[in-house]
Amino acid sequence: MEQRMIPVPRWAVSVVAMMFCVYPAVLALVGYSDSSTPIQLLIAVALYLAGVVPTLTMFELLKLPRWLAVFNLGIAVVIPALLLPGINPAQVGDYSTWFVGAIASLSAATAFRDRITFALLMVIVVSAQVIIWGGAGAIMGTGVVGAVIFFVVGALMSKGIRGTQSAAEDYRAKLRKTLANTAFVTASREEHKRRIAEALVQSVPQLREISQTPGDFTPDLKQRSELLEAALRDEIRGRGLINPAIKEAVLAARGRGIEVILLDEGGLDDANTSERDAILLEAAKAIDSVEAGRITLRAPQGEQWRVTLMATRSGVTAPDLWLKF
Repeated sequence: MEQRMIPVPRWAVSVVAMMFCVYPAVLALVGYSDSSTPIQLLIAVALYLAGVVPTLTMFELLKLPRWLAVFNLGIAVVIPALLLPGINPAQVGDYSTWFVGAIASLSAATAFRDRITFALLMVIVVSAQVIIWGGAGAIMGTGVVGAVIFFVVGALMSKGIRGTQSAAEDYRAKLRKTLANTAFVTASREEHKRRIAEALVQSVPQLREISQTPGDFTPDLKQRSELLEAALRDEIRGRGLINPAIKEAVLAARGRGIEVILLDEGGLDDANTSERDAILLEAAKAIDSVEAGRITLRAPQGEQWRVTLMATRSGVTAPDLWLKF
């Protein structure tokens, strides 16, 4: 059975992350009564919440604004400077060093929001202050190792999100291109059907004249009938090769006694209107330059060029023209 991913609303992710990140602040307030610097403690909690709340919940884009990333880095500098002087190194391991976990959470959130450099600096700053305060032995008891792990997890998640976004953007771009090409091909087919219908309507008077003519055709009627048959064949087989410039050039060439064959095999299907008209204008000029023989105008598919034009004469080995557009 095919398994489908269940989309999770952004607000739900933010709520879960917020609950996790607010926990260190709750620990700080639990130990408020035992704090030797209660004012500094409240300021530190306020600063932390002022950074972590917008980092988790605000801004549409994944990448955090630079000013907020700088603010978060400032928090990592200020909070330890406020609290560490009032903490006895013997208290390592209790709630008094809650801010290490708090800054670790803020660092992870900052890294996740694609500000990895600032997040790394936050971990370095808080680690350095803890080591200066309590020595290397304070690393394990205060949660500095956990801060490093949090940063790495946030950075990896950010990288994964960026990769997913890039893949999604590529998919959307390909989808837009496919839809545009499909719409263009559909429009071309509808235009082709419309032109055939118009050609048939315009040919009705001449077809009626042919059906009502007894015996052999006059030279004029015979010539007009041949031109009509060729024009209808062009509409059916020529498809994207037909535009006003080509029609005019082909009609003039047939008037000079030149046999003209149009064959569209799909070479112009993905060409835009301006590109197609430019190619056909050059092809029309080439047709006008031919004085005798046979012209084959073809739009092959799967070639490096879109249109080929060959002009040949009976009894002549090499073509008079062999053009690729």
